[in-house]
Amino acid sequence: PWAADEHTVQSFRAKALWRCGIADRGMQRKVVIVRRDSLSRQWQDQDSLYHDLSLFARSVGSSLQSVNFGRLEPCAQVKAVHDAMLLLAVHGADLTNMIYLPRGAAVLEVAVECEVDGGSVDFPQWRGPGTLVNGSVYMGALDAW
Repeated sequence: PWAADEHTVQSFRAKALWRCGIADRGMQRKVVIVRRDSLSRQWQDQDSLYHDLSLFARSVGSSLQSVNFGRLEPCAQVKAVHDAMLLLAVHGADLTNMIYLPRGAAVLEVAVECEVDGGSVDFPQWRGPGTLVNGSVYMGALDAW
């Protein structure tokens, strides 16, 4: 189980928005894709992925924003995702920014197979949230959707 409930997470998010001077717009039709400067945990063909996601976003009436959290100050990180309906990233620490997503937003975390050669996760058997030590997180997500 999580160390906090939905109220605690939403309270943390609200406090971050307030401290950063960001008005809570709620969930907007915005897709955010995370990119990185590192040699590992990158998309194999970022330009092609961005092109395809742009087409998808337009087809559902959404905007697409590409963000590199490593180059942003903390409040800019909050601003980048506070109103997104979907956060898409390769597995890694950048996904901690999902705490700033509005209630109801979705996260798509992509595992090892989509990383560049030489990339890795903590151990080679990792294949997604259903196989983490705490599988209740995965079951909770299934119930929510």
